[in-house]
Amino acid sequence: MIGVDSGLDAGLIPGNTTTNIILPPAAQFGNPAPGVGADADPTDPQQTLPSGTTTTPKELANVGTYPEAYTVSGYVVIQTTTGPVTVPVQYPGLTATGEVVTVNGVNIPVYRTPAVAEKTELAFNAVVSVPANATVGDYPLQQSVEGEYSGIKLQDNNDLISVRPTGDVALAKFQEGGAAPLSANGISAPAGYGAGPAYALPGAQINYRIIGKNNFNAPVQNFSICDSTPTNTTFVSVSGGGIYSTNGGTTWSATAPTNLAAGQKVCVAQDADRNLLPDALAPGAQFTVNFSVRVN
Repeated sequence: MIGVDSGLDAGLIPGNTTTNIILPPAAQFGNPAPGVGADADPTDPQQTLPSGTTTTPKELANVGTYPEAYTVSGYVVIQTTTGPVTVPVQYPGLTATGEVVTVNGVNIPVYRTPAVAEKTELAFNAVVSVPANATVGDYPLQQSVEGEYSGIKLQDNNDLISVRPTGDVALAKFQEGGAAPLSANGISAPAGYGAGPAYALPGAQINYRIIGKNNFNAPVQNFSICDSTPTNTTFVSVSGGGIYSTNGGTTWSATAPTNLAAGQKVCVAQDADRNLLPDALAPGAQFTVNFSVRVN
């Protein structure tokens, strides 16, 4: 309350008072909830495959005492076969301001809402385009809201994008000195290798490579490549992995076999941690095994 006085009068002039009314800002940002307000709990993860698009419903409630517009931005870091990728969140129906915030070297666009009246709410969607080489996992959206007048800041970081597994495992065999074709099942032949001739003379040594590629968007556990000594040949050598098994993977050894009977199978696997168990093959990765036999 403010009083008014005069130098000509020692008393306070009655009836001259001013009252300041403070209108506090207040808002909620999250998932749709009954009534005017937003739910802070996460929604169920938005399921998708690589190259898919997810849509997460959002709600911004102005529970303050005056209308206000807000700026909105968001991003999600998704692991891919080539490393983590920062993907901007798009907000269809909101107005792009032309401004950006930079996260991990990526420009994240800033959007503006219309003025939201007091005690009302605005519904919109958060849309994400998932990279084609995204790997399996749950990835949280990082979303921010700021009041243009009040400066009130809100975060919602608990919505998830869940990338599901898809793909297959491809195998290809190439012979040293072989001719075209120089690729098979989406796998390119190493330099100097191809499909190979249809025959070989007695006493000739045949060197070939078997390449396995993980086309899944998730690691393939306990990955190994197995082959048998072909009929009418004598085993010479096998290499390329860290561990070897001649009993179908029941036991493994760090020493490659030097003698295999015709038709006997050998399995080869990587073992980076040296625990005598096959490693997983990462998404998009290849594993190559070298075999040599001599024609009888």
